[in-house]
Amino acid sequence: MAPNVLAAVDARLRASNNGSPRPSLRTPNTQHSSDSGLNSQASSLAPIITHHTVLQNTEAITSREQLYDILNRDEDDEGEANDQSGFSLGRPRPKFHGGSSSRSSNRSSRRNSISSSLAHSGIELNHKRSSVSLSRPAMARGASGGPTVPSAVAKGANRSGEATAAMTAKQNSPNMHSFSSLDSSESHPGLPYTEKSKWLKSKSRTSRKWRSICWVVGVLAFIGVIAGITLGFVTRKGKVDGLAPPVAPVNPGDKPTKPPITEFTPDPNLRKAFYGLDYNPAKSMMPWCGVTLQMVIDDVILMSQIANRIRLYGMDCGQADLTFQALKLLKIRMGVVLTLWVDKDPVTYKRQYDTLFQVLDTHGTDMVEGVSVGNEVIFRKDQDITTLGTMMEDVRAQIKKRYPTKAIPVFTSEIGNNMNEALAAISDELSGNLHPYFSDTPAAQAASWTLGQYSTLITENPTKAGYNGSISEVGWPSAPESAVYIKNAVPSIANMQTVVDTFVCQANAAHIPYYWFEFRDEPWKTDPTVPVEPFWGLFDKDNKIKIKIPNCLAP
Repeated sequence: MAPNVLAAVDARLRASNNGSPRPSLRTPNTQHSSDSGLNSQASSLAPIITHHTVLQNTEAITSREQLYDILNRDEDDEGEANDQSGFSLGRPRPKFHGGSSSRSSNRSSRRNSISSSLAHSGIELNHKRSSVSLSRPAMARGASGGPTVPSAVAKGANRSGEATAAMTAKQNSPNMHSFSSLDSSESHPGLPYTEKSKWLKSKSRTSRKWRSICWVVGVLAFIGVIAGITLGFVTRKGKVDGLAPPVAPVNPGDKPTKPPITEFTPDPNLRKAFYGLDYNPAKSMMPWCGVTLQMVIDDVILMSQIANRIRLYGMDCGQADLTFQALKLLKIRMGVVLTLWVDKDPVTYKRQYDTLFQVLDTHGTDMVEGVSVGNEVIFRKDQDITTLGTMMEDVRAQIKKRYPTKAIPVFTSEIGNNMNEALAAISDELSGNLHPYFSDTPAAQAASWTLGQYSTLITENPTKAGYNGSISEVGWPSAPESAVYIKNAVPSIANMQTVVDTFVCQANAAHIPYYWFEFRDEPWKTDPTVPVEPFWGLFDKDNKIKIKIPNCLAP
């Protein structure tokens, strides 16, 4: 209700109480649609409404707030509906001094009672349902030229009898509802603005657009997740711990596709304290070959600063060829022990055998210090000692035939009691993997245990060739400490440092050949039964050294 209308009602209430003359209240001119769709204009004098008139029909009106609610009941109802839909186009209720700002919970029932009373009195209040609530109604000024009042505020009570009867029937109908611009023009052909507003159309289109975009994005994300999982399983099938996809093996003598980087600055914290290092390049396991010349060069740069020799574990993926290439490019001389990997498959051995002689033909024998036919073959029971002896004899004969000027010992590497007289009889030397950790020896006694094993198992079983023999593996794991499954041997960097400090310089002084197991961590060795396998390196997988190099030099 507009302020001037409210003021007029308030004035009538005061005038009635004081016995003063009652001013008349007129409704402004309005434009509305008839049932035929033709616009007509009407001007009429509204019935004079006083508080006596209202109170004669109901005793429920006790304040100006309630009278305001009665006169604007339709507008409030529509406002409540708009509130539920998320927005409201109604005017705010004015604040009355001395009255309650909240509406009573039983306002609906009170309105029904009041409406019923007013209906019998022939008074129509706030009859705006024939106009469109969301459209802007025509504005009319009062006779005094004051502020404009929307025509939907109060309709004249002198409408034609047919219009009044139709509206009264519609109000009393149980299916009565308030028309708005949300109603279709087909349902209400007589209303001037029954089509959705441009703003609502735009919001509707935007909402549908965003729903479509979100749906498409969700579907694409779901497809991406499924594809990623599938791709992960497929590619995982061709990897060893994610280190390399299957590629063609490197042929001996292949030239690099781009010039390798060979310049480096020596690390002052490193010194050649180790007799030799066990070395297995990353990405050098069939069929997952991925090792490159630059990778081996970077490894050789580090190894050459702490050791004088390298012991390899196989011929696959070009690891031997790349090692010799790296040494030559760096102009570094180091002794190399080559190994033919032997398992139960004769195809594996034939491939290793052929590659050995290709490498020797390409790079010569100058830096070769020995050839090991297999590593722990008898221990794994991949071959028996007789078969292994036959293999060793064949390799020995071929080396003597092809390279007669170089004496190259041929042997195998074994553990514990397998190094005996029988093995010594078919070997040029005994080469043993002596691990104090696996014997459950504490780190503090590891050096003395290893040297004792070397004396008992190797030097006391001389071979016909008269070679000294060597410790092919000795070392200590640095992790994981939580995976201790041997009572006295504890994996840790501190214990690794203890074994390095107590064994290396002592073995150097005694001129005992040994190869420290190993140069770098090998994360692809994932055996749940032996959780320490990946953590034997002096360097971690990122080529960061774990320990302090002892202050002595190896022979």
